[in-house]
Amino acid sequence: MKKIFTLKIIVLTTVLFLPSDLFAQQHYVIDRSFGETCGISVIAGIPSSLEQIEIFKLSDGSYIEAGDVFDQGLLANLILLTKFNNDGTVDSSFGTNGVVQHTFDQRNSVSCAAMVNDKIYVVGTEAPGNAGSSGRAYIARFNADGTPDSTFNSIGRVVELISSNPVSNSTYSHIVIQPDGKVIAFGTELSNINGGASIPVARRYNLNGSLDNTFHPAITYPGFNSMVASIGGHSAGVIDANGSIRFLYTINPNLAGQFIEQIVTVKIDSMGEPDATYGINGMNVIPVTAYNVNRYFADPQNNIYAQGFVQNGNQSNRVVRIKPNGDADSTFAINGVFDLMEDSNPGNDEGRILHRDSQGRIWSMGGVNPGALWANIYRFDSTATYDLALNGLGYTSMFEPPNGIHFKNAYFENDNEIVVNCITGLGEIALIKLKLSTEVVTISNAGSDTLCVGTQTSLFVNQPNNCYTYHWKKDGTDFAGLNDTIVTIDSTGSYLVLAIVGNDTLISQAVNVFVQICAGVNDVEEQIIFTMYPNPAIDELSIQSGSSNKNYLITDITGRVLLQIENKDLQNLLKVSLHLLNAGTYFIVSEDNLQRKQFAVIK
Repeated sequence: MKKIFTLKIIVLTTVLFLPSDLFAQQHYVIDRSFGETCGISVIAGIPSSLEQIEIFKLSDGSYIEAGDVFDQGLLANLILLTKFNNDGTVDSSFGTNGVVQHTFDQRNSVSCAAMVNDKIYVVGTEAPGNAGSSGRAYIARFNADGTPDSTFNSIGRVVELISSNPVSNSTYSHIVIQPDGKVIAFGTELSNINGGASIPVARRYNLNGSLDNTFHPAITYPGFNSMVASIGGHSAGVIDANGSIRFLYTINPNLAGQFIEQIVTVKIDSMGEPDATYGINGMNVIPVTAYNVNRYFADPQNNIYAQGFVQNGNQSNRVVRIKPNGDADSTFAINGVFDLMEDSNPGNDEGRILHRDSQGRIWSMGGVNPGALWANIYRFDSTATYDLALNGLGYTSMFEPPNGIHFKNAYFENDNEIVVNCITGLGEIALIKLKLSTEVVTISNAGSDTLCVGTQTSLFVNQPNNCYTYHWKKDGTDFAGLNDTIVTIDSTGSYLVLAIVGNDTLISQAVNVFVQICAGVNDVEEQIIFTMYPNPAIDELSIQSGSSNKNYLITDITGRVLLQIENKDLQNLLKVSLHLLNAGTYFIVSEDNLQRKQFAVIK
């Protein structure tokens, strides 16, 4: 005679105290669903001596990047355009494998780029053949498919010998597009031993590429000083609400034989005339040492934030705030200069990206080379105070792929998603998307958190991703096999999983399982015991049961019944076809009059 007992299940709730900032801190990780291989798209085969100036988002959602490359075989600089689809994959229909390299029959370098209405403008220097002198300023316009825009001066570019002075070179280093679509190119003439003057120049171009002679007909600005070339390109000029335009660059006054670069801002009105109220004749020199200032923007209060670097044993980033009148803003930091904290990877730290988000936070991003390329992210507020919500420090660094990455330019989709153009440690162009992450990986329990001795349950990773390797922990100690996405549990403990890829380590919540002695079930044959294999399965699943009168259900993770399996022939081994199910995680549920038990299976 079989004994009948009442089975009492005691549900215990265990609270696991994790560090309070584990999920409160903001971490930016690579979006593994973006790009071609685990969140990264790489364009190989381009010479390593390249500069990526700007990245833009086209109206169709794709991304196009502008810069230049030095071709070792041709011994020449070429305009470089690369294009990626809106999902981050390389646009193979664009040029050759997503790359267009172009020169207008001469040597072209790129100093600044801008985009409006899917037209990409670039400015820089063009020199005949391989000559290092006799360079002339040029402006070019390209279509979204990478071809020169023939509606712009019929060939897509204009080359200017800006002055009759016997100068060795002229170059355009900045660009700004006015609301009416006219384009202002700003640069400099460089003197040589034959004379001439090193002075800034500017011209305005109509939509068809013709010169607008109503714009500052004198062309040159004798009081503005000659600028120092900036590695990595310049930001486009900023336009104030009244239409005035400001450009920022560095000069080298060569004081007492010392080459100390200083920051200069110039201000002209919408017709190119110097603003007499701004500094001296529209120019203001800030006595702040900042090398290679190439990124700047204006905030809603018309303050300019500029990013450069300073030599202090290694090389560190500094951000300077300039007031609307051109003076350094000492209310921001001492002398208006905020020296960013050196991270744990000392080396030549170089900021390439400067951005203000919708919350008024300032982002500085770039890279450091301490022997391998690390990408850095800093975030702080308008009082030069680090935003500790970012990684608990206000800054963080990344190292991926295997040889590292160096941030070059970025498109901020929003405060939480950033599409970044990078250089890998192998000199390849890469595109990634960073996204805000507080909890990306989660785990679930297929059964009860409270078990009877001799029974078990399954823990599984929700929506596993083959880009990650999964490391299970039981009470903080490694548990189960590497990269298991489903594990069987039969003992008391606190379980969680780490999902690791590159330098991203994502931590799941904890599932706490308690095992107790349950009185009343003495007959082993009464218990529902079954196993299933293979797991994960492809098209067919085998269910092996210790009893032959069980029926089974297949449900999704919400409990919705998808298939009913009747064991009409009372078989101990059932073969179940899964061809009607999509890939995913499901539960196999056994049913009889005593109890219900389920295990997770992955197709």
